[in-house]
Amino acid sequence: MKKLFTLVLVSVISLISVNANASEAFAKGDIVASVQVGIGSGFAQRLVGEYCVVDGWLDDKASLGVGASINSNIYFDYYYITTRTVSNYGISLTANCSFHYQFVDKLDTYVTAGVGAGYVPGIVDYIGLVGARYYFTDNFAVNGEVGYTNLSYLNVGVVGDSDSIL
Repeated sequence: MKKLFTLVLVSVISLISVNANASEAFAKGDIVASVQVGIGSGFAQRLVGEYCVVDGWLDDKASLGVGASINSNIYFDYYYITTRTVSNYGISLTANCSFHYQFVDKLDTYVTAGVGAGYVPGIVDYIGLVGARYYFTDNFAVNGEVGYTNLSYLNVGVVGDSDSIL
C-alpha cells in the first residue's frame, strides 16, 4: 500500500503545476496540490488538489476554491472487554470547498468544508478545518491545518509543483 500511495503521489504532483503568485496567494485559475500528514485518532496521509474558481472579494483579499482529496489513515481501536488493540486502515475520497482570505503577503489562510465516501469503517468522512499556507517562493509553500479530516485533527504538509517537491 505504501508503494501505491507513493506512485499516486508522484504521478499527481508531476501532472499538476502550481500557478500561485506569492503576493496574491490564491487567485482565480490557480491550481494547488498539497501532500500532508496528520495525527489524531491515528496517522493520516492526504493528497489534496484545489482550483480557485473566483477571487476579488472583500477588497481583493478573498477567494473561493473547490477541490478534492484522497485520504488514508491507519488508526487503532482498543477493546476494553478483551483488552486488546486492533489496527485498522481507512481510505476515502472527499470533495472540498474552501474560503480563502489573505491577511498579509505570502500567507494564504482558509476555511475548508467537505464530505466524502470510502472505506473508513463505521465513519462517513467529512472535513471541517482552518488552515494556512505560507509561500516561500511563487511555487513552494508549507501548510498547516487544524480541525477534522479522515480521523485527523492536525495536518502539516508541502504545497508545490513537481520541480519544487521532487
